Amino acid sequence: MTVNEMVRDAVLAGTGLPIPGPDGHVEVPAASERLQNLVELARTVCGQPVTAINIITEDLQYQAATAGMEPYLCTREDSMCAVGFLSGEPTVLEDASLDSRYRDNPYVDGRRSSFRFYASIPLVTDDGFVLGTLCAGARETGRLSGEQLRGLEILAAQIVDVLQLEHRARRLADALAEAERSNSHLAEFAGRISHDLATR
Repeated sequence: MTVNEMVRDAVLAGTGLPIPGPDGHVEVPAASERLQNLVELARTVCGQPVTAINIITEDLQYQAATAGMEPYLCTREDSMCAVGFLSGEPTVLEDASLDSRYRDNPYVDGRRSSFRFYASIPLVTDDGFVLGTLCAGARETGRLSGEQLRGLEILAAQIVDVLQLEHRARRLADALAEAERSNSHLAEFAGRISHDLATR
């Protein structure tokens, strides 16, 4: 395990994304409307039945949003997207069962599913950290045109922007809530002081 992988969950947590607790469980919130719209648009752009925004932690993969499938949790070892996502480069396979890196994967060999077409675009932040992937798949073989691939790359960049924007919005909301609590406490304290002074 590299140093980068050892600190992976800490970096993900710093971006506001859920990470597994000590028991290995991760609480994944329902997809926001923005993310759901983007993953639906990705399905339209690539013309494939399934698309997902996958977040990959040190040990797990989960979906921030999906289209054409229910969200699921799997180990990083079983994840198709974890195979090459750290390269930062897209992966497009017309038939994953013919690729030595994927043919024994449980989502390809029939143990959990039987994907043939598979494409993934890494979700890369401005500082080069890879959060996970935008992926598409089908049980039939398929392909992407250059325009479709470019469309998915644009959407992947938009997904990163939305994830970071939503994190900043949550931090701002938390800060405002804390300021309101502080102001309330200050008002209560000032009221007590005024009362004490008035009764002396």
